[in-house]
Amino acid sequence: MKSSKLSLITGGSGGLGKALVEKYNQEDFKVYEFSRSGKSAHHIGCDFSSPSEASQILENTISNLSRKEYSEIVLINNAGTIHPIGPILGFDPETWIDNMNINLNSAIIASGLFIKYFQNHSGKKVITSISSGAAIRAKHGWALYCAAKAGLDHFCRALALEQKAQQYPIHVVLMDPGVMDTDMQAKIRGAKESQFPELQRFVKMKEEGLLLTPESVAQKIFDVVSGEIENGVKYSVED
Repeated sequence: MKSSKLSLITGGSGGLGKALVEKYNQEDFKVYEFSRSGKSAHHIGCDFSSPSEASQILENTISNLSRKEYSEIVLINNAGTIHPIGPILGFDPETWIDNMNINLNSAIIASGLFIKYFQNHSGKKVITSISSGAAIRAKHGWALYCAAKAGLDHFCRALALEQKAQQYPIHVVLMDPGVMDTDMQAKIRGAKESQFPELQRFVKMKEEGLLLTPESVAQKIFDVVSGEIENGVKYSVED
C-alpha cells in the first residue's frame, strides 16, 4: 500500500534547506537530509565537494529507500555555495571545481540516482532544483555561481524532456527562491565592492527589510510542488 510520503533534500543544514526540512516534516513526509552539518532526525553526512563520496552515500540511501512504495516522492536539490566571490583569476582551480561540484554536480548526481531507482514507481514523483536569477543574469564576481545555475536550469529542462517518454514520468521543475535572509546573503554583504560591484544593492535590500524569510519561501515551494505542476517549468516564489 502506498501510504507514506518521502522527501530527499540536499543542503538542509541551514537557511532554505533547513526550512524545507522542517516544512516537509510538518506535512508528514519522511525526510532525509544530506549535508555536512545538518541536525535533522534523518540527517546523512555528505560532502558535495567530493562527488565520488557524495555519489556513494546517495546511492546507498536511495537504493534502500526505493524498496518501498510511496504515494509521493520529492527530491529537492538545494545544496549550494556562493563561494568564491570575486573575479575568477583570484582563485585556484580547486576552488572553481568545488563550486561546480556543490552547485551543479550535486544536483546531477542526486537527480540521476533518483531517476535510476524511482523511475518505475507509480506514485507522484517530483525533482525540484533551486535555481537563481543568476542563471539568466550574469554578475561580476559570480562567474562560477552564474555558470552553475545556468547549467542546472538547462539540465533540468532536458531531464523533463526525457521523462515524456516514460510510463511513469517524473516531474522535473525549477524554483527561483528570490533573495532570502540567509547566511549566503550575509556572505555576499561581507564581500568587497572590488569583488562584487553590486554589493550596495544587496546591503540596501537588507536594511530596507526586503529579504524573504526562508520559511515563507519553503512554504511557497511546498505549495507549488504539491499542486498541479508543468514539467520543465521554472517557477518563482514571487509569482
